[in-house]
Amino acid sequence: MVQICTGHEFDHLYLAASRAEANVADMNLIPCFPLLAKMTPEGLFVMRTVGVIGLLVLIPTGVLLWKKQDEWFGRCGDTPSETSGGLMYGRMHVWVLYIGALHVALWFAL
Repeated sequence: MVQICTGHEFDHLYLAASRAEANVADMNLIPCFPLLAKMTPEGLFVMRTVGVIGLLVLIPTGVLLWKKQDEWFGRCGDTPSETSGGLMYGRMHVWVLYIGALHVALWFAL
């Protein structure tokens, strides 16, 4: 029987598990633990590997993006009415996506 856990029961189970005092009565609350809390360090190895590979790809990509941003996001001769605000808007979107991907890779790696 799976029991729906409330906030108080979850806190009790978390404290009991962190003190290594969990008893058999608390075992029916195990399904309300988050997935990562149930995973063993061996299961987290895959996530960390993916995160490290992501960082190894994203760091050189960020350096390349920094060095070539004027070339990639500079003025275009085909659209003479392009304003500096429009240019910065596209550049800002790329940097926000890059920083978001970097955060996700760091979360997986650490």
